Amino acid sequence: DRVAILSKNTAHWLLSDFAIWLAGGVSVPLFPTLAPGTIRQILEHSEAKLLFVGTLDGRLVSLDAATGAVNWEVLTIDPKRPYTVTGAPRVLKGLVVIGNGGAELGVRGYVTAYDAKTGAQVWRFYTVPGDPSQPFEHPEMEVAAKTWSGEWWKVGGGGTAWDSMAFDPELDLLYVGTGNGSPWSRIARSPGGGDNLYLCSILALRADTGELVWHYQTTPKENWDYTATQHIILAELVLDGKPRKVLMQAPKNGFFYVLDR
Repeated sequence: DRVAILSKNTAHWLLSDFAIWLAGGVSVPLFPTLAPGTIRQILEHSEAKLLFVGTLDGRLVSLDAATGAVNWEVLTIDPKRPYTVTGAPRVLKGLVVIGNGGAELGVRGYVTAYDAKTGAQVWRFYTVPGDPSQPFEHPEMEVAAKTWSGEWWKVGGGGTAWDSMAFDPELDLLYVGTGNGSPWSRIARSPGGGDNLYLCSILALRADTGELVWHYQTTPKENWDYTATQHIILAELVLDGKPRKVLMQAPKNGFFYVLDR
């Protein structure tokens, strides 16, 4: 993949083709329109003059914004599985957070935070449980496993967080939207039923640790590719005469959600 930086005089062309995450928490999330092998997305021209780029083959690359020199590069996915990275990394509190895609092809979703200066992994949160005969990576996976049945982990389970993220610095929470199951059919992946957490959900993660603070599943028993990976908007609304800090999303199930952050 190639990365290009254009002058501000041609920024209108840049914004039409790439997903941008600017310093200070200002997001301009747009879908890349270029084919694989060209630019996938350009991210975060921060005060440290670093540029973070996610590539289709699952790498996260830190570049010097002035010269394009590679500072560090890390493979964020298992190359033996059909993962992709098509969404924009997010930068917050000295971390670069990135998800992945590929639930349609059979993978297990997760979100990973890397040290922005070194590329070292700081934390990883899986969005669906793995093999229950093995130790769970974190307590939330033990809770989630009770909502699954069968041998879902052999196919992956899905729940990839390939795009939607938003950060609230006051609450220190990173909100992440998750996708569909692998495979799509719930009967195939979880024949005994169950809500299949945390598919098609909005997750509130502690930024420093990746700990799950709360979740809201927009489509329990997901069976229709009704992902919750659409953009998450943070706002303050007056409801019943009182200001409320809310999170808003319109996922693929046809409903519009306003949640208390």
